[in-house]
Amino acid sequence: MRKIKEILRLRWELGRGVREIARSVLVSHSTVSDLLGRVQAAGLGWPLPDELDEQALEAVLYPGNHAKGRQRPEPDWHKIHLESGT
Repeated sequence: MRKIKEILRLRWELGRGVREIARSVLVSHSTVSDLLGRVQAAGLGWPLPDELDEQALEAVLYPGNHAKGRQRPEPDWHKIHLESGT
């Protein structure tokens, strides 16, 4: 689960540093830096618009991750069953 709004709140409302935010939300400091860069590139500020819930915000910041119809292929369960010998 992403913690975008919490990262932004810690940065803009409380003025916390990247490494402190990373420790607080249990992500790497490079993840926090990347997120802050994406937010800046998207032209977003604080407070965020009310209509931007976590899912909409994620779609704005990570547009390539939301391809419709993208699913993982189903494993070949018959082959797995045969390999397990049961």
